[in-house]
Amino acid sequence: MRAFILGLVLVAAGVVGASAWFHVSKQPEAGAAALPEWMDPYEADLSLADLRLEDKDGQALKLDEGKVYLVNFWARWCGPCIAEMPSLADLANALDDQGVEVIAVSVMDGKPEAVEAYLERQPKWQGIDFAYPFAPDITAQLGARGLPATVIFDKTGKGVAQHFAPADWAAEEVTDYLAALAR
Repeated sequence: MRAFILGLVLVAAGVVGASAWFHVSKQPEAGAAALPEWMDPYEADLSLADLRLEDKDGQALKLDEGKVYLVNFWARWCGPCIAEMPSLADLANALDDQGVEVIAVSVMDGKPEAVEAYLERQPKWQGIDFAYPFAPDITAQLGARGLPATVIFDKTGKGVAQHFAPADWAAEEVTDYLAALAR
């Protein structure tokens, strides 16, 4: 019984410690964009180039240097992923001419043809570039434990923010943050 209680205390201490870790100060550097409170700083050691994204035909997705990219990982069977897609489309359309691109990467979703057929039935998702990963385990490499998973890359291709849950991506604090990164 003592070992069980000691185990619970250690688990609780770990949860409290992890909770404190997730609420680290997110004060931006002077002149930097302010990270929305509900996002976390990027933690994985992957650059945008490491993702090796492909279009539906298996061709490498052309990524322009000097653009900010919001890369969202989703699947057709993921309810929260589907629910946030309209806000991703709104964000993509709002910031399209400001050097920000939204890419939605289908993972764990079968063949690109099945995803394309599904996307044809989603007219409200116009403005999002859809892609496919070279490695289907890319979300694990990012440290995500589920979908949706979103990472923001700055103009140099360096990851700067992450969020592993659904969100309102068209919220003013997000558009302000991304527009500031793109300047």
